[in-house]
Amino acid sequence: MKFKVLSSLFALALVAGVGCGDDTGTGGAGGTPSDGGGGTGSGGDPSTGGNPVTTGGGGEGGTNMGDGNDTLETATPLEDNQGIQEGAGDLDPPDSDLDYYSFQGLAGFAVHIQLDAVPNDDTAELGNVDTFITLYNAAGEQIARNDDPFPRFSTDSELVTILPSDGEYFVRVEEWCASVTADPESCDKAYFDDLSDLSYTISIIHYDPAANSIVPEAAEPNETGTTIMEYEPVEGSAGDYYFSLAYGAWQTQDDALDGIRFTVPADLALDPGTRAQAYFVFPPGGINGNGSATTEGVVQIIEVASGDIVASFDYTNESLEIFDREELTVPVEPGGEYVITLGQGGALDGTLGPFYTSWHLLLSGNPVETQEATNGVQLTPEVLSASDADSYFVEGNIGFSDTDFFRVAPLGGVNTLTVACGGASSGSGTTLTVAVLAADDGEELATMTETAAPDGTLLIEDIDTTGEANVLVRVTGTQDGAVDGNWYKCGFHFVAPAEQ
Repeated sequence: MKFKVLSSLFALALVAGVGCGDDTGTGGAGGTPSDGGGGTGSGGDPSTGGNPVTTGGGGEGGTNMGDGNDTLETATPLEDNQGIQEGAGDLDPPDSDLDYYSFQGLAGFAVHIQLDAVPNDDTAELGNVDTFITLYNAAGEQIARNDDPFPRFSTDSELVTILPSDGEYFVRVEEWCASVTADPESCDKAYFDDLSDLSYTISIIHYDPAANSIVPEAAEPNETGTTIMEYEPVEGSAGDYYFSLAYGAWQTQDDALDGIRFTVPADLALDPGTRAQAYFVFPPGGINGNGSATTEGVVQIIEVASGDIVASFDYTNESLEIFDREELTVPVEPGGEYVITLGQGGALDGTLGPFYTSWHLLLSGNPVETQEATNGVQLTPEVLSASDADSYFVEGNIGFSDTDFFRVAPLGGVNTLTVACGGASSGSGTTLTVAVLAADDGEELATMTETAAPDGTLLIEDIDTTGEANVLVRVTGTQDGAVDGNWYKCGFHFVAPAEQ
């Protein structure tokens, strides 16, 4: 799927090594997606659990192209390669071909279905197919699907789920632009004509729960963090660590909370001028997500030593349309010990049970404010340095009665400014108010306050700064007494409106 990534507007792109405790794990991260819309199909709509089995046809969204595995009945069995089930194919023609594969699933394991069509996790995707996968049980009923991975580092589909029983399962592979979620405006004839490499590989891994950085929940009760997060260091890269995968289940209706304890490695490598971040991603559930019958509820990160709630976010009412809320990125201290608690949320249409999966990574954040002693007044703002050709990034803390002023100058000859900030809408206890001012006379050019989550991200677009050599950004906040964290992150972007 092709789209603009909202959360990357106020946070620098995430980068991580490939791996998850062995040589078969996930890759790096980059922002978070929002779902596409539109598109129609025939032969059973899997978005409502329809059965794609057809007679002489290719099922929903396509036709039988005669390459031998175009229906569920003719699915190609994946081959076992040292415990990994693998296969390869081509989506030819990409606007209608469907490929089905069968595999033997094992109950209770974290099962990772991974497509690879874009070389080297290149998000440019030029010429490569944009894959879309759907998972079915032995009866041909849709139980999960995925367009792009969580965290999103390419358009190669990726799904981590927990299967309820041993037995045969099926995966359907198709081009996103041939799927029910395709955007008709993006998926025209020219798009398909530009695809020059229609090939892909598919692999299915049942993760060993005893492997490094694979973290199944501990036995109940585990609310206070008897589940211990593990980290595997990247060989040859001191202070860098791979993603960890945590997973578990809410065993009963009364099992309302699971806790995972983690200690930030003291030697964590950080970019100059930044601070450590704990980054969690919660893929959506339901039959159009990872198959879980329950969403996460209230998710909190608590510092063990102080008992402070560093961050809190309520995912109970999340939907597939608000993907920028499927992540939580929180400042943490190297050497510090924390517990992340996951509450059981609302019921979904998933059929695989009430489980959760979460990728976890430790990484660097935005450049941190450096002039807290003087940037509280308009006459002495902190002058930011550009992070790239058109953007400035910064993060900090807003204490009681605190104000932060930053000065930025137009970049690349562009005088249209977009401001994006995350505070309470990203899990902090601080609700931000941001104003953009002319540096010479203090005239207010724009202002905005965060509103309630889950759609309250502070985003001010297309501020006209014509005639201003510099502009000021004023950041203030009000604190929620229930959440102790008072951190925030901002990005200031000089981009033409047509590029937004």
